[in-house]
Amino acid sequence: MNRKILILLSVFFLALTNMYASKDKYESPIQYQFIFKNSDTISIANTDKISLNSICSKIVNKKKILITAILSFKTGKQIKFNYSKGSLNSITMILNNKELFVPNDIIDKLEEINLQSVIIISGKYSHRELKPNYNIIQFDINTEPDFGKLPYIQLKFSDTEFNDAIIWKWTSKKSNQRFNL
Repeated sequence: MNRKILILLSVFFLALTNMYASKDKYESPIQYQFIFKNSDTISIANTDKISLNSICSKIVNKKKILITAILSFKTGKQIKFNYSKGSLNSITMILNNKELFVPNDIIDKLEEINLQSVIIISGKYSHRELKPNYNIIQFDINTEPDFGKLPYIQLKFSDTEFNDAIIWKWTSKKSNQRFNL
């Protein structure tokens, strides 16, 4: 009897830990650093939502010309958005001292990026080693909401290679539709 209970508990524990290990991990930046055309540099903690929204609004409305935005995450990851003449020219994710680049043909298609909405989603595919082997940079785009929500883009990396770019547009208040970029 005790052996059956022990086996059932073991199976339950293994199933529970496997379920948890397979879940995506969502990370928001803990620090934002903005470098502007006039060499002005501003650092804002994620907890200062008022200042963050104010600066991001000025960037989107072209009241401040952004050169570089560096978003730092608790896990040590960083994302750099580099601009030239007011236009985005690169997105780089730094992961374990490796730089992962979004291809230029994808960068050329991006318009307004809402930097305060950037998150990283990381996880692993089933039956692989424990370290995450995919990372997704996700952020809202544009300034015109559909059904009260902005469309968002997901830039996907598998291991250290860029994999895909997907735009999600809202088709109602509760559903959205996928489009390849």
